[in-house]
Amino acid sequence: MLLIEAILYDLDMSIKDFDQIYKESPSRMYKIKVADRSKFTITEDESRLTNPLDLQAEIDHAIQKVQDGKAFVRPSGTEDILRLYCEAKDLEQMTSMSEELIEAIETDYKNI
Repeated sequence: MLLIEAILYDLDMSIKDFDQIYKESPSRMYKIKVADRSKFTITEDESRLTNPLDLQAEIDHAIQKVQDGKAFVRPSGTEDILRLYCEAKDLEQMTSMSEELIEAIETDYKNI
């Protein structure tokens, strides 16, 4: 705590200024059952799909539709499920994006 206080003093920031730096956005993790999780591969940092690329393109498109959006999928290490993470500026946008992506996965990618 003393280190934080020293840094704030050096930056001429108050506790209130420090509190305003971070604002939490609504987010949620979903589980979607798929036929074979091994068909979904990701980058080393687990932030993007490398296969199927069409699904990654759909995720990128959905992110662009919302403000401060983030989304990614990754296969479970133990079950035939995908874990979908969605985040956006407000709950309505986050819900809209997640519903769009869940529908796309269940319609086009569930049985690959």
